Amino acid sequence: MKKFRSFSTTEPLGRHTLVPRAAVMVGYGLLCAMLAGVASQNTQAQTISSCGCMDIVFDQDTTGSMGGAIANAQAGLANIVNQAVIASGGDVRFGLVTFSAPGNCGGDGVEVNQPFTTSIPTITAAINALFANGGCGEPESSDEALKYTVTGATACSLLTPLGPLGPFRSNCVKIVVLVTDARPGGCDDTFTPGVDDVNANNDALAAAAAGIKVSAIYVDDDPPVDATVIPIMQFYASATGGEYVQTPADASGTGAAIADIIAHCGGVGILGVTKSCEVISNSIVFSSGNVTNTGTGLLVNVIVLDDGGIPGNTNPVVVFGPANLGPGEGGSYVSEDVPSTCGAFTNTVTATGFDITRSNNVSATASAICEITCPTCPICNESAVVVTGNVTIDFNTATPTYSGDPALLPFFTFDKTGANPSAWKAIFDVGGA
Repeated sequence: MKKFRSFSTTEPLGRHTLVPRAAVMVGYGLLCAMLAGVASQNTQAQTISSCGCMDIVFDQDTTGSMGGAIANAQAGLANIVNQAVIASGGDVRFGLVTFSAPGNCGGDGVEVNQPFTTSIPTITAAINALFANGGCGEPESSDEALKYTVTGATACSLLTPLGPLGPFRSNCVKIVVLVTDARPGGCDDTFTPGVDDVNANNDALAAAAAGIKVSAIYVDDDPPVDATVIPIMQFYASATGGEYVQTPADASGTGAAIADIIAHCGGVGILGVTKSCEVISNSIVFSSGNVTNTGTGLLVNVIVLDDGGIPGNTNPVVVFGPANLGPGEGGSYVSEDVPSTCGAFTNTVTATGFDITRSNNVSATASAICEITCPTCPICNESAVVVTGNVTIDFNTATPTYSGDPALLPFFTFDKTGANPSAWKAIFDVGGA
């Protein structure tokens, strides 16, 4: 949003000079508002405060070593579901996909325990029915479970007792929470470097292309595989905008991590920002808002950037920070702009910071739509006045004389009825009050 190019007056001796700060083109309607000192007001505030509709799929390892993770998630299930309802505004679907060895140790498979459903009792019952069993050793088919969740296809044996999972909704936040303690092994219960890790990475890229955020929770109960599995799990998260979480061997914190991931729209964002605007005297726009750490960790170097109403502005103005914000802490900001035209414009702020706990950059945006309505002038039309130079009115002659830029000459009259020069007026009548 460009600064308004207004006019100022000076009075050396008996002369009045109108000095444009820069060459400017303005419509008659706007010029009327400028000279009459009239401004209209209209404000609208928009705050990004929720995730919107959400589709959430739990990809859960149910092999024998995962009893602690399953029990922890079940214990925290009420909170998980509650966070999903709050974050989505009540518009949420859940699905459940598990992976383990199906009945024997000849290979690993994938099962759709619960297709997408809006029923909280249904997904609650499906998750509470899970238990750890089998697996025939590490690795597991986590990569194939993720592939099926994202694409609807898998090379492994697939069980769908209640039907296929179904597709994600295109206009909603799409989240996959994958929980495992093992390397990805495809369908053959074997991890082959250069094959299974590549397949897993391709699954992450496919998810990213589909706009699906994959958050990976790694239960660290098998240290010898850490060097292999941790980078794979981290790539799931980093490639898709999800979150990577590592729990102790007993899987404590699994349920809380799932709830936190969902509360933050499937990703690492834990920064909130609001924006509003107020149009006041002479069309000056005051913008204000708040920035808040809505997470549980320390955020450092938090700043708020204001684009001034210019989409893609490469030189936004810092209106807040840098500051460090602890959990629940926040601050406020105020900025001022003078728009160059009438009508509606969108002013956007972006808050950024660094999450010490998760070692991730975080951000949030908010916008406000302000509308400035120009007053109507009787002679206003679609033509424009272009002022490119100074205008001087010489009151030292019997009849004041006009010199300089000719653009305003048709609108010029004067009033010398005052007793002294300080009361004399140069009048530019463009119609209107």
